[in-house]
Amino acid sequence: MGLLRIPRQDNQEGFVLVHIVPLAQKAAATLNVKILATEGGAPFALTLKQNQVQKLKSKKAPCTDSEWEAILEVILLQQESDLEKAAATEGIEVEAAIEEDVAVELVFKKSTSGITQRLGSLRLLHDEDQEIELFDWCGASIQHSHSLTSTLKSAQVDLLKEQSKSQKLAEQLEDLLKAKGDHEHALLEKFSLLLNEKKAKIRELQAGGGEVEMEMPNRHKKESPVEENAGKSRRGKRKAETVEPEEGEEMAVDDEGKEEGATRDTSDEQETEDEDEEPVAARRGGGRGGGRGGKAEAEAEAMDEDGSATESEDDGL
Repeated sequence: MGLLRIPRQDNQEGFVLVHIVPLAQKAAATLNVKILATEGGAPFALTLKQNQVQKLKSKKAPCTDSEWEAILEVILLQQESDLEKAAATEGIEVEAAIEEDVAVELVFKKSTSGITQRLGSLRLLHDEDQEIELFDWCGASIQHSHSLTSTLKSAQVDLLKEQSKSQKLAEQLEDLLKAKGDHEHALLEKFSLLLNEKKAKIRELQAGGGEVEMEMPNRHKKESPVEENAGKSRRGKRKAETVEPEEGEEMAVDDEGKEEGATRDTSDEQETEDEDEEPVAARRGGGRGGGRGGKAEAEAEAMDEDGSATESEDDGL
């Protein structure tokens, strides 16, 4: 059962009460219904069948047959819980055009951007045999109102629960985003520190390699004077050794002539030893820049020894 209040089309403040009753208990969800209406004085009635719905639609209506059926179901049967059907009734208006003691026509219109288009109408003829039971209508209306109120309260409770869940999820999301930001900031700091440490190590390695390269030539320079000193000391020893045989030769001249052959042998051996040691002294004394000087000194020493040897021979003779 349903009770509707439809405003009058003649701009008066009056209205028409429309009562809808299904023809069968099992057919409550269909458009097989009986419609009674009154403007407050006379009864009007219409028996609507599901197979007659398409005939009631206007030929120029901007809607399909299925949309027209959905509009009638939502408005007459108050099936507002079906969201798909309820969406089809957006912008739909219903007005009552009254012909005194003749008929009441329920006109369905749709307004779009200030333009009103007629979708269809239901014509209820005057019928004196119909009884208007306002008391029963009011009771049914109040019961329906209570049912809607209960449904509304239940929906509000569910809405509050969902809002609470949504708020908690939003807070958790905010915490997660904050934690993510802090974690990313910490990672960036660690990465920056690690990068700086690696750069510092690379600089230390580069600086250490330069110092090693600079130290190597200095070591060579420090060792060269030692080698030169060693070469000079060795040459000095050789000169001292060559002087001793000369003194021995002079003593042999005063003694017997038998020692002349021995003196010659010793001088020859000294010459061969000096010749063998000259290249070694030249290499040690020359190093990186003194090769020529070493050779000159060796030649001078050889000449001195040759001279001393010839002198000793002459003395022996």
